[in-house]
Amino acid sequence: MTYHVVPIGVTLLVIYLFSLYLSCFGFTPRQSHRRFWNWILLFTFLIAGLFGLFLALRITYRWEISFAESLLHWHVETGIAMVFASFIHLSWHLGYYFRRSRIRENNVVHAAVQPDAGTDATGLRPLLLLTGFVSSASQFILLREAAILGGGTEAMAGLFLWLWLIIAAGGAVTGSCSVITSMRRMVWTLLAGTALAPLCFLMMNQIILTPGQTPSFLQALVILAVSVTPVTFVSALIFVRISVIRNAAGIARAGNSFTAEMIGSVAAGVLTALTVTIRIPNYQLYLVILAMAVAFATWFLGYRGRIKIAVAAAMAVTATLLFIFPPDAAIRSLLLRGVKAEKSIDTPFGNITTGVYSGERTVYYDHRPVFFPGDVISAEENIHYALLQRQNYDRVLLVSGGLRRHLPELIKYSIGELTYLEMDPGLIAAEGVSDTLCGQMRVRVVRDDPMAFLRADIGTFDAIIQLIPPPSTLSVDRFYTVEYFRMVREQLSPEGLFMCTPMPWFNYSPESYRRGFSPFFNALSDVFRHVTLIPGSMLYAVASDTPVSNAVVQLAGQHGIGTSYVNGDYLDDNEIKTKSEQIMSNVDRNAGMNTALRPVISLFSNILSLERMGMKGGIITLLVLLMIIPFAFISRGGQAMFASSAGLAGFGMILIFILQMTAGNIYILTSVILTLLMAGLAAGATLGERLGLKSLKICVLILTGIFTLTGFLAPALTVSSSGPVLTFIFVMLPAAGIVTGAIYRILTSHPEGRVTGIVYSADMAGSALGYLTVATLLVPLAGTANSCFILALFILLSGIVASVTGKA
Repeated sequence: MTYHVVPIGVTLLVIYLFSLYLSCFGFTPRQSHRRFWNWILLFTFLIAGLFGLFLALRITYRWEISFAESLLHWHVETGIAMVFASFIHLSWHLGYYFRRSRIRENNVVHAAVQPDAGTDATGLRPLLLLTGFVSSASQFILLREAAILGGGTEAMAGLFLWLWLIIAAGGAVTGSCSVITSMRRMVWTLLAGTALAPLCFLMMNQIILTPGQTPSFLQALVILAVSVTPVTFVSALIFVRISVIRNAAGIARAGNSFTAEMIGSVAAGVLTALTVTIRIPNYQLYLVILAMAVAFATWFLGYRGRIKIAVAAAMAVTATLLFIFPPDAAIRSLLLRGVKAEKSIDTPFGNITTGVYSGERTVYYDHRPVFFPGDVISAEENIHYALLQRQNYDRVLLVSGGLRRHLPELIKYSIGELTYLEMDPGLIAAEGVSDTLCGQMRVRVVRDDPMAFLRADIGTFDAIIQLIPPPSTLSVDRFYTVEYFRMVREQLSPEGLFMCTPMPWFNYSPESYRRGFSPFFNALSDVFRHVTLIPGSMLYAVASDTPVSNAVVQLAGQHGIGTSYVNGDYLDDNEIKTKSEQIMSNVDRNAGMNTALRPVISLFSNILSLERMGMKGGIITLLVLLMIIPFAFISRGGQAMFASSAGLAGFGMILIFILQMTAGNIYILTSVILTLLMAGLAAGATLGERLGLKSLKICVLILTGIFTLTGFLAPALTVSSSGPVLTFIFVMLPAAGIVTGAIYRILTSHPEGRVTGIVYSADMAGSALGYLTVATLLVPLAGTANSCFILALFILLSGIVASVTGKA
């Protein structure tokens, strides 16, 4: 069992230095800083002490407890944290042990912080724009890095967004109590936190992870929390402080500050979306944006003209050097220890890094190797388990998995034409493949989304081999729904076959594996008359309307094809049949089917992923805890904002999922949609009163109507063409954003400055709850349509409670 002394110590040190800086420079009261660390000390003491007492009683009375080893692990880990927290606490009170009398802190008078020269309340709007731009740009880019860290799973992306929004809610609450007025200090602290975020991300990866290690859930939590806390916490605090100052000066109507910040966020969303289309790597883009922010901050903060020109020139030179010498390859080499990265690009779908490992050139997708030499076993399984089923093939479609490593196996068959697709067209460029003639086989490489390709009139195929990874996200889940399988069958010849890899193969599978596999198998068997399973490096499912077999050794002998692995020397048909029957015996026929409206596989794939990351047995507790924490930020005046933000975040995720089901992987358009949502919020906060949105009751009823209408139309939208779906999204999403923005304006129209922090923190916390609940739990379990109805009911009940209590 491994204990993390250095990672825990470094993490606590970084957090302590950050909170100490905030308290020393007036961002937070000194008492709040000490109270926070007293809570840390108390929490670690209770966990370590209670678990230690329980383990002592277990030894004394010889209790047989299966989770004793886990308790011992947490007893030691929290004990390590308690020791470091004790050292921090001791540093405050050394004088108690060495002096005759203690200096009472209450007698210390702190000098008041004066506003910067050259910056007054009338010039704060550009700083709000800058705050929104910097924080949102950092969020969008770091979100991609979080997804890469977790292999692109929805669980990791959800954890990142939850952390970001909850920390922002904490910053908003702190901002409502803060008294800092120095604009320069606030803005430069924000930019310093922005610069620290990628450095902390690299540092924590180096300290916590070993080369090639996939992080556990808690490791990922620590890495992301330490990385995003400085920029997230400070940006929310600054927004609240500037809003309060502008409100006190009487120069801003209710919601105007929120609008200014959201315009900055919209600009960040547009910029990051556009730069992805021209393949600017993540870290290069991040540093260029930071350089731009430094130049704009110098200009907006009232420095002298010479200083402005000098800083602008320096930042222009820095940005130019970043384009000439991109840093991403060097940074990927640090993250992929042992790999000398040669090139790194970030596509709208993920990161593609090409590097040399142990003298061999390898292509990594989201830091996982996808194309590397010598992978004979999976290459043979991917092709022969499917194509051994028939004698001749006129047209074959290969979806994902790489072309070069499969061509040696494909040319062993009589194939007229091979069509190759990838989910991410960037992988085609990384592999360097194009249309060609391989022997008698014509090879056609198509840069298109697989679902969009199959929707077109492309003729029929004799075999479709789909090597898309298992459905760990909603965007991948669409390739394992009953609607997709029907689309595939329409593109197959009468004796055509389809093969996919829905799950990894384990000799022993947990309950989440069975619950995730059953809906897939029920959907596939509902479309195809014959389905067989072949356990291998992955679990292969072969389906057709004519008989198929898992006796691959016998089939290989009949074809007389020379293979290195798929033969009787390494495989046994009886063993394959036994394993296949074992899997089939665990299929729950009453589990329903995986559908576009209810993509349940992604939920259990995420649960399985969390179990493999060390969260076995505690997933339900984890989800409950993550869902409860946002409610701690609801206070008087913020209930309606919390509910509407949760509903809007969930509504946005539902519309993105519907778009992916109908139009394919349009991730650029997805970014634009999220930007459109923010634009609606900004418009509603400014124009809500002019649009007649003056009453909370009216806003609640409109949101309830929008969500209910979407629920009724969801079944038709998921099977519709992209045109009607895009039209619906571009109308309903901004409308919902405008109404939610109007709610923010209504709730912040009170003269008390503290209201801004309360409402903004409720906004952030509600968004955290909405994203987490809808994307990872509600849509998979309840379905798309029912999720809309649940959101509508949640909004309506919250509005009723707010109206009855009179505390909107």
